[in-house]
Amino acid sequence: MAAVISVAMTFALALCQLSRAQQKDDIHQAMIQMQARPALQLEQLRADQQLWQSTHQAVELNGQWLTDQTIFLGNRSHHGAAGFWVMTPLKINAQEAVLVKRGWVARDLRDPTLLPRLVTPTTGVVVQGRIDLPLSQWFTLGNSTSSDQGGDAKKPRIQSNIQMKDVETETKLRFVATVLQIDANSDGLRRDWPDITQTSDKNRAYAWQWFALSALIPVLYVWFQWIKPYAKK
Repeated sequence: MAAVISVAMTFALALCQLSRAQQKDDIHQAMIQMQARPALQLEQLRADQQLWQSTHQAVELNGQWLTDQTIFLGNRSHHGAAGFWVMTPLKINAQEAVLVKRGWVARDLRDPTLLPRLVTPTTGVVVQGRIDLPLSQWFTLGNSTSSDQGGDAKKPRIQSNIQMKDVETETKLRFVATVLQIDANSDGLRRDWPDITQTSDKNRAYAWQWFALSALIPVLYVWFQWIKPYAKK
């Protein structure tokens, strides 16, 4: 009975891992299809606010950079190098804005709190990007805001995390989405973002391990319950 239950459980776990792998493949395929769609213009997004929920959808936005609200997210590595994600709000109308992940910049190796100098255009801003997932929150100890800016929320500053409600309070704007900028490298920023992948191969490897264990249990049962006892006789 224990052998039968063990086989059933390990076989079920293997099927579960295969199902999870297929789900990840489906999600990845949907992401690719979404990214291949024509970029949405700001007029289309204004007409249908639900389009802001279309994660990975390409967009073309024009507006005004709020450079004094730029945030440098610290401890963000890029191809093995330490640096910052540069997050700047883009004001798209009088009441709304998007938070743009503009790119990555290396930190000063001698002074990690020193802010890099960036060139930010003030007119004719057009951003090619994709609607991104909300930023995940990193674990931090104590206050995540760097003190090198003297606590002035009106200046670019280093932080570990971003709370969207705090940015809305500071700017008095409603943020409708987070956008990943995918233009060519410019403004001193790198935008060769890594591809988003779904690790379905790992689930398939787990599945084959469970299948192997499911096959091994009957072999061990037959050996210890039948072959070995009779061999001793």
